Amino acid sequence: MKIISGSLRGYVIPTVKNAQYRPSTGKVKEAIFSILSSSYILQDKIAVDLFAGTGSLGFEAISRGAKHVTFVDIDATHLNTAKSFAEKHNIIEKTQFIRADATNLMRTNVQYDLVFLDPPYGHNIVEQALVSLHKAQWLNHNALIVIEVGAREEVDLPEWCEMIESRVYGSTKLVIVRGKREGD
Repeated sequence: MKIISGSLRGYVIPTVKNAQYRPSTGKVKEAIFSILSSSYILQDKIAVDLFAGTGSLGFEAISRGAKHVTFVDIDATHLNTAKSFAEKHNIIEKTQFIRADATNLMRTNVQYDLVFLDPPYGHNIVEQALVSLHKAQWLNHNALIVIEVGAREEVDLPEWCEMIESRVYGSTKLVIVRGKREGD
């Protein structure tokens, strides 16, 4: 799995052997960043990669100008592999790694401009993760949330989410929403 564009272009992101995650395909990743670049400035944004796995989406964001990315995954092995990549390519200062359940996040003082939400397909946990982000106050005002699910999955959005766009790429559906923090 390679980084497609930007300062880290061409670098291979390592994967964990026999891992239970499903990395975003190059086609889907290119679609995500094409959509973002057409209407959203990535430069200097603070992002979070939930259900990070390899960290593919977060590293692509850093490569394309994101100021900082927090990688959240429940599996320590996944996070350690991603952290090793960040150290190897001297971008560790632009990263943070948190071992946590993305459906039960703790409160934070950092609000994110951009969220990549790529849970395991077929588990119907998108709404739980969105509610967790909102209640724990992880979202900056009008944060953009990129959701990747199976093409046939329905995404139930909380009332505080505004649908921006939805597209299907083969077996994957991308849903782009805008959200607000608790109390906004």
